[in-house]
Amino acid sequence: MCLVVDFVGQFSGLSVFRTNVTCVQIGAHFWGALLVALFVAEQWHVGAFPYLFVFFSLAPTLVEVAAAVPIIRAKAMTLA
Repeated sequence: MCLVVDFVGQFSGLSVFRTNVTCVQIGAHFWGALLVALFVAEQWHVGAFPYLFVFFSLAPTLVEVAAAVPIIRAKAMTLA
């Protein structure tokens, strides 16, 4: 679900030009990918994975949603 929200937000243009949101996305996904690679390579306990998910997947998704909602509201008001 987080992946779908991230893709829709980026490819629809809702947050692609908001540099703060884009930097959060890039940084969180970079560190998340790095830590998941270590999680697999070092055979960390499975209990560490939910923390990786929350900090490096769910948090950027919530930032994406928080950035997209005002834009969607503004577009809806201009159509009404």
